[in-house]
Amino acid sequence: MTASVAQAQTFTNSSNLLPSTYNSGGCVGFADMDGDGYDDLIVLDQSNTLHTLYQTPEGGFVDYNLGQVSNNSQWGMCVADFDNDGHKDVFSGGSYDGVHVQHITAPGVSNTLELADGSMFMQACNWVDIDNDGVLDVFGCHDDALSRMWQGNEDGTLSPAPQFIDLTDYDLQDYPGNDHSGNYGTVWTDFDSDGDIDLFIAKCRQ
Repeated sequence: MTASVAQAQTFTNSSNLLPSTYNSGGCVGFADMDGDGYDDLIVLDQSNTLHTLYQTPEGGFVDYNLGQVSNNSQWGMCVADFDNDGHKDVFSGGSYDGVHVQHITAPGVSNTLELADGSMFMQACNWVDIDNDGVLDVFGCHDDALSRMWQGNEDGTLSPAPQFIDLTDYDLQDYPGNDHSGNYGTVWTDFDSDGDIDLFIAKCRQ
């Protein structure tokens, strides 16, 4: 039996659709920021200046520069409408510069929320409803110690939530004196279909 040859995908460089040139070795993402059915582009230019590029029906983009998030490079970024106001918000963090939420209320309009317990070296992050209460929570991978979690509250605030998960449960006996470091990436899914979200965490060189 001979397997059929799959058609390879091709890609066209369409950078000309962007209104400017952006430089980022860090975080980029796509999300429908305002619920109009078009995917928009989120860029951290120079890894610390946030641009939200809203796609137009014609296929171009309108750039809203929301300013410098931090003096430091941001290594983790995730996007979701955590307060359900119809506009997606941007969570980011870097090397011990705090964690930042750009609370977006309209295209080009935002205010910055600085979260408690945010001194960490963030490598990745996720918006996820950890406690199944219908409000998004946020998880941040810490490169140097235990990762951090914040609970989303119905009043649109976020508060530290170490009680959600005992993050020492995955300690390995073969690594005595484990300092819980090296947290590089996470995926959340209900892999056993029991109604509770489960965490897969990738650790550096382990």
